[in-house]
Amino acid sequence: HSAHGGGPIVKDHLWYFFGGTKVGWQFRQPGTDTQPVKDTYQRYDDRLSGKVTWKASNKITVNQTGLYEWWQYLSSFPTVTQAPENLAWYPGDIRLSGTEVNWILNSTTVVAAHFTYYAQPTSFIGMGPNLSKSDITTPGIQDSATNINTGGYYSGNSSQVPWRRAADAKITKFVSSDSM
Repeated sequence: HSAHGGGPIVKDHLWYFFGGTKVGWQFRQPGTDTQPVKDTYQRYDDRLSGKVTWKASNKITVNQTGLYEWWQYLSSFPTVTQAPENLAWYPGDIRLSGTEVNWILNSTTVVAAHFTYYAQPTSFIGMGPNLSKSDITTPGIQDSATNINTGGYYSGNSSQVPWRRAADAKITKFVSSDSM
């Protein structure tokens, strides 16, 4: 599912664009439970994006864009040999924005400035015996004869927040061959 729209807010000065996409799917591998727990098997990836353009004057224009995308799903789907308790839950999101300012100084000179922001927090979290999507310590299976713990917590439990911010500015000057 998706929806997008845009148009003027203030004629000849302020415009917007907005869009959203919802992607969700649910399925099972052969050999899995016939009645899966919906929240356990649910996978989705959703996005929102937008842009606003502002013509502040005949010489200054500002553009602001943004994107937010979020998702969650299992590292793999349960099978006869891979119990849900032994899987990892993978939630995360992307946060992205950009700002652009263009300023016409005179008929031959333009200044452009940009700022961008990006972050993508993600993690892998063990499902655990209660399929809680938040268990990072409880073993999924404990063999009573050997007292060996297996599964339950994903050995790669991790969380990360990579990010980047950048800014730049550029002056463009038109020089004709007649003035050289």
